[in-house]
Amino acid sequence: MSANGQPAFQVRNIVLPVLVLALPVLAYCGWVYQQAKEQEKPVGESSLTSYLKRITAVDKLADKFVDTNGDLVADGPKNAADRIDPSELVFCPGTISAEESEADWREFMDHLAKVTGKKVTFAAGKSPEEMLDQVAGGKIHVTSFSTGTVPTAVNKAGFVPAVALTGADGSSNYAMEVIVAAKSTLKAPADLKGKKLAITTGSSHSGCKAPLIVLNDEFHLRPGDDYQYVVSGSHPASIRMVADGHADAAAVAADVFADATAEGQLLKASQFRTVYKSKTFPKGAWGCTCLLPPELVAKVREAYVTFPFESSKLAEKFRGSKAVKFAPVDYKKDWSFVREIDAKVLAWK
Repeated sequence: MSANGQPAFQVRNIVLPVLVLALPVLAYCGWVYQQAKEQEKPVGESSLTSYLKRITAVDKLADKFVDTNGDLVADGPKNAADRIDPSELVFCPGTISAEESEADWREFMDHLAKVTGKKVTFAAGKSPEEMLDQVAGGKIHVTSFSTGTVPTAVNKAGFVPAVALTGADGSSNYAMEVIVAAKSTLKAPADLKGKKLAITTGSSHSGCKAPLIVLNDEFHLRPGDDYQYVVSGSHPASIRMVADGHADAAAVAADVFADATAEGQLLKASQFRTVYKSKTFPKGAWGCTCLLPPELVAKVREAYVTFPFESSKLAEKFRGSKAVKFAPVDYKKDWSFVREIDAKVLAWK
């Protein structure tokens, strides 16, 4: 007791309750820290390659599809009753970005409606897995897939590649680049030994499969053993990780890199250097589901090819990659290198 009869103030009366309350918080913080440290540990090669093999399509159409002309693309279901002729076409810009704006695509959607005679509604971008399911189920009718996902979309979901974005010279090809920060000491892919590489998603050709095969075949670097990798989820995110110093390098699509740095606001081309550029392959394909009647599939193709791209908002949207139009693609020929990479992924030991 104090001299005036009041209970004496004791530090332990304050400290002990605070400690009791703080212990769970401290324990949680310790767990979070440990989890973060675990994430920094290299992930074994077997885990990555096993996952890639599961999501990589064998170069063969699903049994429910037929290919009478040998172009490797489904003609449609064997049973004509399984085809669909929707009163409204659902258009989705694909998995390029979940932030794709309907306003960006309104001009194309109006053109598609005019050519096909169908009302066209917009669906926001989704994950590759969701896109494959919804195209296969006839819920999304007109869309696009990234270069690496096209073979899976063709074989499993019945996607019909119709066109690709092309430049003024008619080329629809682009390369995979390994980029580093401008101030980085890395000069070549061989310098990635012991470093961290940002990859996008397992379904991406230029953001994942191609760089892993190139690093393995040309530079004898195996993921998880010779270098660490971190999955960013998208090409812009990989570019940002290099800019922010969260990865030593990133494997990205050259055209997406050009678009991401075109405006020079958040990201500038001068922030980066390219230490490797692959041989070229086609940009992601735009097309539709084979579930539509053949005459409607033809109309969708016509809408892509006749769309006045250069006078639309899309010209500004894709100006970094210098795209000026949609031009027809030949899946069997144009995707041969992509299928070659897929075959190497499936054979990886």
